[in-house]
Amino acid sequence: MSAVETLEFDVESDAKGYGIALANRGDAVVETLQGAAATQKVLKKNDRISHVNGEGPLDFNGTVSALKKCKESASACRVTVVRGEKLRPLYGRAQSGAFKTLGLLVVICGIGLAALDGWELPEAAAPGGGMSQDGQGVDSPEARRPGRPAVNVGGKTFTIAEDGSAEDPDALRAAMRGDAGMMQSMRKDKPEWARVIVGNEDGSYDVRKFQRIMRENYKSFETAKAVQLNEDGSAADPAAYLAALKSNKDGRKWLRSIESFDAGVHQAIDSGDTDALQGYLRYLHKRKTEPEPLPPPNPTTPYDDMAQVDMSMRILTDEGEEKDLFSIRPKEVEEEKWMMPLHLRCPACEAAAYQGALAIRTALAKRHHDDLVGVTTIEALQELCAAEGKWSQDYGLVPSSSGINQIEGPGVTKHAGSLQGNTEVMVQQMHSGQWGARLATACSRHLLGVDAPEEDELAALVLELVAAGASDEELTGRFRSMLCEQPSQPCASA
Repeated sequence: MSAVETLEFDVESDAKGYGIALANRGDAVVETLQGAAATQKVLKKNDRISHVNGEGPLDFNGTVSALKKCKESASACRVTVVRGEKLRPLYGRAQSGAFKTLGLLVVICGIGLAALDGWELPEAAAPGGGMSQDGQGVDSPEARRPGRPAVNVGGKTFTIAEDGSAEDPDALRAAMRGDAGMMQSMRKDKPEWARVIVGNEDGSYDVRKFQRIMRENYKSFETAKAVQLNEDGSAADPAAYLAALKSNKDGRKWLRSIESFDAGVHQAIDSGDTDALQGYLRYLHKRKTEPEPLPPPNPTTPYDDMAQVDMSMRILTDEGEEKDLFSIRPKEVEEEKWMMPLHLRCPACEAAAYQGALAIRTALAKRHHDDLVGVTTIEALQELCAAEGKWSQDYGLVPSSSGINQIEGPGVTKHAGSLQGNTEVMVQQMHSGQWGARLATACSRHLLGVDAPEEDELAALVLELVAAGASDEELTGRFRSMLCEQPSQPCASA
């Protein structure tokens, strides 16, 4: 015989609730676990919940109420459970399958919550065995007939018609009015239901409305029974599950969604194939509960140490030879996230010199005769160095054969590890606003900073070379020499 344990757990809810179905055995006993509760795997079937958030000991109704409060507050619930004790008789049918009768209130569990929302049943019972909650024989001969659903209120059992209406509404209503705890709960959570039960000052009440609410809630309960799922995600009663789907607007919408997954499966389920339904439900459960398998690792390539290889393909050359072609891009380096590395300061200076020379030449060629040369020059450089978009578009980071990233773009000397011209790779330049901003800063440092030549000196060099018919290459080369290759400058020879 197993030992009786008292345990405490924090249970959490998801969008559908806690996922706990409770059996009414006087106390609340865990019957099945779905959703959040099944994922958490702390509660077990036949655990008796005695306390919720320190409140207790609680009976069935108190446990249901406390769990609802937790769900409404969107917080985890700390429950105390007793595990391993002998269970009290179920308040319901004596035969197998009592969980599927009105003798069991399904709570905090997906559509099962609709049953709870429809009608607060403080004590639910189905007298298939001829016994009421207190163990005494049920007075009504009708109540002893097998297969008749019933509710137990205040220790008395009232039979329910096939459509869910009460066979003796006056007696059931009187029992409800006499249960102070039940009425207090209804006034809070189901005020319309409470008003119908209380009735008018002269003692009368709207019996038609009373029966209508009874039928609505019984229908909700029947729907809740129909959509119960097994632990593997399949329907406990697939035929009832399918019927419930087809009778509900959202259910029909869900059925139509299967067509986008597999038209054949949708057609089979829609035509009443419960095996197809069960297979699809198990597939959904497996996909939800089992982690996606990790993709296989990429095959190794000759460029893994140099760059990030995004794609490889086999191509046929013009000579009819098959060869591998790799698409590569720079690997992200931690240092490059925060600063301009030392080895990139020379190409950054070369880019600034190249663009500065061309910007001054263009500006001076357009100036009016009365414009000051120095002013025209400094305005051109200020505009150039402020154009971060130009720098991020014209220049990019590329991988190299040494595994060290380099800058490529107009005016930058081809580095020794350049992969340009390598027919085995397609090199992707990495352009970003961050690198555009860094190159714009380098432009300001080398052309406008405190150590930069005066604007009149730069303008004089441009005018001299233009007058001599120098090419753009000669012009930008002289600027590179002046700004980058002198002692203590970024490109100075060791």
